[in-house]
Amino acid sequence: MILYKTNMQCQARHTLEKKNVPQLKFTNKPKFGFFLPTRCKNPTEESLCSSCIERTRRIPALLEKWKGTMQNQSEQVHGLVGEAIPNWSRIYKGSYYESKIEAGWTISEEAERIAEEAYKDTENNTVEMAPRKKVEKVIEPVVAPVAPVAPTAPTKRKPKIVAKAAEPKPAEPKAAEPKPAEPKPAEPKVAEPEVVKKTRAKPQPKTQAKPPSSQTNTLIEPLNEDPTIITVKVRKIEIDNRIVYLNSLKDKVYDMRLNYLGRYNRKDNTIDITYADSDAE
Repeated sequence: MILYKTNMQCQARHTLEKKNVPQLKFTNKPKFGFFLPTRCKNPTEESLCSSCIERTRRIPALLEKWKGTMQNQSEQVHGLVGEAIPNWSRIYKGSYYESKIEAGWTISEEAERIAEEAYKDTENNTVEMAPRKKVEKVIEPVVAPVAPVAPTAPTKRKPKIVAKAAEPKPAEPKAAEPKPAEPKPAEPKVAEPEVVKKTRAKPQPKTQAKPPSSQTNTLIEPLNEDPTIITVKVRKIEIDNRIVYLNSLKDKVYDMRLNYLGRYNRKDNTIDITYADSDAE
């Protein structure tokens, strides 16, 4: 009997980054754009490959971290092809895209044509199979039961030869003679731990006590000399296809040279430049 194993294409929905397709932006809102859908190319025996299973598992934690929004959408799994697009997704024909169109946002005819083709290629080919891997053949031999009958006779002769060959076993006590050499390596083993314990115990307390005193002095003195310094904790984030620094405490946004840009609008993932920098006062 011959068995064949085949793999189908992973059904995870991915995105094509809009920065690689610049025309996929809203005509009257050029700072905003949307993603094209595409399908994962990995073969799998299940509906999702191992990589997409791991990405899907992380989505709830990421949504909680970013308060319902999703950053780095080109790295996420946007549901399965043939199923509904998640609400947080900015893929063409998702809830985000449809809400912007209803609000009066527009796209060019060329952008709509490209997006529609990508949508049809992704969503309508849910049964498409990926190329087969190597075929594994499992053959059940029919003549196999006849083979063990022939070797039954010679198997009886072999143990006789083995019994004769077992006679040189008395040579083993000769190999036992070098055993007295075992106590010799035991002598340096006793001396080694004594030297290590003495040398390690002395330098440790001396070296550990020195750095803290010098470090605390250098940190405290500059703060007393210049009381006008304001420390702001920021983290790097991508907002509207732009890498910036974000102060999560006040939602302040700075460019890569730490110049103030505005406030972070978490709902629309944009920078509101109408807010002045309160720290500048």
